[in-house]
Amino acid sequence: YIAVAENYHTVFITDVPRMTLRERVEARRFITLIDELYEHRVKLLCTAAVDVDNLFVSADMARTELERKDARARRRQVIENQRTTSSDFLDFFDNDALFSGEEETFQFQRAASRLREMASLSYAHAQHQPHKRHNADAKPAQQQQQQQRRRRQ
Repeated sequence: YIAVAENYHTVFITDVPRMTLRERVEARRFITLIDELYEHRVKLLCTAAVDVDNLFVSADMARTELERKDARARRRQVIENQRTTSSDFLDFFDNDALFSGEEETFQFQRAASRLREMASLSYAHAQHQPHKRHNADAKPAQQQQQQQRRRRQ
């Protein structure tokens, strides 16, 4: 995605589907692409199944009974695959963020915000930044989030 953002000032994407927590991997890839295009001020012309505000279905919206059953099944699988003490067991269920989609919801909201900004006139007039540096100091908040995620796992 970095190479695309560095080498092209405009990108066309067609037929972007509505994404839920079931399409986590695809949604994360799309969000990563949006992040790179945004950071490099690449113009994006995009068609999608729904408008930007409905492109990503949040965790609250996606909590259908089927998904709740799926989450319970995954919990059972994790428990069966690991030996746990009673305190580990209680901690595991108290920290429901592992299966709740909270992180994805935050990423969905950020991506939707960036897509709205990328559709603005001011963004359209912004100059392409093909050689934007990716250094560790540029994204300290993102690094903190990644560290917190690792601790939860």
